[in-house]
Amino acid sequence: MSISNHLSKCPQHFIVNFAITLVLAFLGSTAHPYYVGVTEVSIETAKKDIRVSCKLNMNDVQLNLSQTAGKAIDLSNITPANQQLLSVLMQTGLTVQVGSKRINLAFLGYSVEDDAIWCFLEAKNIKYYPRVTVCNNLLYNQFESQTHFIHCIMNGGRKSSKIVNPETCATFVY
Repeated sequence: MSISNHLSKCPQHFIVNFAITLVLAFLGSTAHPYYVGVTEVSIETAKKDIRVSCKLNMNDVQLNLSQTAGKAIDLSNITPANQQLLSVLMQTGLTVQVGSKRINLAFLGYSVEDDAIWCFLEAKNIKYYPRVTVCNNLLYNQFESQTHFIHCIMNGGRKSSKIVNPETCATFVY
């Protein structure tokens, strides 16, 4: 018997199996979610500055901040309080080291893009060294499978790395 003949004779069976397949597919997709962040560090040695942008899932960050703050956080509203919460999160979870010196990054703010947020940081008057280490453990305490893609761009030369919880650092040598 062909599939079309079988389906025409028992459409309820097909509908039930199709519904079960959809439910299992949905449950399977939510049972193994992916938690991914992207961090880009851009260094211009002539200008002696470092610019950092970090993209994270907004819901993941809101969950993390809500647990820390003990109240619901809505990052879709860019407020001074949200800026402060994100500044603390970034300062504790993201570091850049140039040579052997840890760089003090200033939090500039954030923007919302669909279901993500972009956080922006910078440092000025940085002495050049060909070795850059970026450490990022943002959301590691929240998600065991958190992954970060780190891109380091020095004077236009781009290098990339991937770290997965519990890995925290990537080193780039130019």
